[in-house]
Amino acid sequence: MALLAGFVTAVVPVAVFGVMSTANTNTPAPTPPAIATRDLFGVPAQPSQPDARAGAITTTLRHALAQADLPGDLSQQILRLLRGSVDASAQASPGDYFRVIYEPAGDGCCGQDVRMTALEVQLRGSHHSGVWFATAERPQGDYYRFDGTLMAGLRFTFPVVATRVSSTFGGRVHPVSGTQHVHSGVDLAAPKGRAVHASADGVVSHIGNDSRGYGKYVVIRHANGYASYYAHLSKIERGLRNGMRVTRAQRVGAVGSTGTATGPHLHFEVKRGDRPIDPLALIRKTNVSALRGEQLAAFQRVASVARMRLAAAGPDALTAANKTGDATGRPLTRS
Repeated sequence: MALLAGFVTAVVPVAVFGVMSTANTNTPAPTPPAIATRDLFGVPAQPSQPDARAGAITTTLRHALAQADLPGDLSQQILRLLRGSVDASAQASPGDYFRVIYEPAGDGCCGQDVRMTALEVQLRGSHHSGVWFATAERPQGDYYRFDGTLMAGLRFTFPVVATRVSSTFGGRVHPVSGTQHVHSGVDLAAPKGRAVHASADGVVSHIGNDSRGYGKYVVIRHANGYASYYAHLSKIERGLRNGMRVTRAQRVGAVGSTGTATGPHLHFEVKRGDRPIDPLALIRKTNVSALRGEQLAAFQRVASVARMRLAAAGPDALTAANKTGDATGRPLTRS
C-alpha cells in the first residue's frame, strides 16, 4: 500500500496511501508495510493495494452506487458519510459523478471488509469530498474535508458578502423603535439585490412575509436542532419551497429592506431549539480547522495523494475506462 512513503515518522500505526501521520517531518522512516492477510493455513497473502472506482450519476446517487457493485458495505459508508448533506434519492444533474478510493479494512475495523479512504461526489451543483485520516488523539480515524475541517457535523458560513456588520448579536437599542431589546441575530449590510445563500446544509421549513418585522424571509432547518433565518429579503429565490433540501452556499434570496428595516441589509439569525445563538461565533467555531501544525502538514500530504488518485479515477476517463476496465480489470460503472 506504499504509494508515497519513506519521508515521515508515524505517530499512529495507520497509513493512508502509504503516508503516515507525523510527529517529526524531518526524520526519514521506513516504508510502511502494506496490509497482508493470511489464508486458512497461515500463509501470508499478497499485500493488498488501495483501489479506486468511479461512476457517472445519471439517475440518483443511491441508484448509481447500487449499480456500481462496490465491494463490502462501501456504498453504505458513502451514504452514511453524506447523510444530512445530500439527498441520495434526488434526480441528478448532467455531469454528476462519484469517485471513491478504498482499501482492505484490516483486522478489527468495525466488521467491514473495506474502508473508504477518500471520496468525491458532484451532485446537483454541490461538491463533496474528503479523506480518511487518523491522529494520535483519534486513532480510529475521521473523514476530513481537503481544508482540514471535519466532514461530520454542520459547517456554517457567511450567507452574504457583506460590506460590514451593522448590528451585532445581543443587547442594543432598536434602530426604529428606539427601545432597548435583545437582538436575536446579526445585521449584515449589503447592497439591495445581492445574493443571499444558505449558511449550511438543511431543509427549507418556512417561507414568509412579515410586513412589521422580518419582511420577506426564509427559515432553514438543519441537523442537531439548528435553524437559520434570512430576513428583510427583497425577493425569495425562484423555485424555493417548503420541504426543499438546500446545500450550503445555495442561493435562497436577495438582500433587501422589507419589513421593519432602516436600509438594505440581511438579518441573519440562528437558533438551536428556541434559543438564539450568536451566528458569528457559530461560524467561527464550525470553520476552525480540526487539524493544526504537524498534523495538518501530514494531512495535506495525504490529501495531495488522494486528490491525484481521485482525479485518475474519473470522470474524464470514464468513457475510456468503461471500454478497457480499471486497474484491476473491472469495468468502471456508468449508472
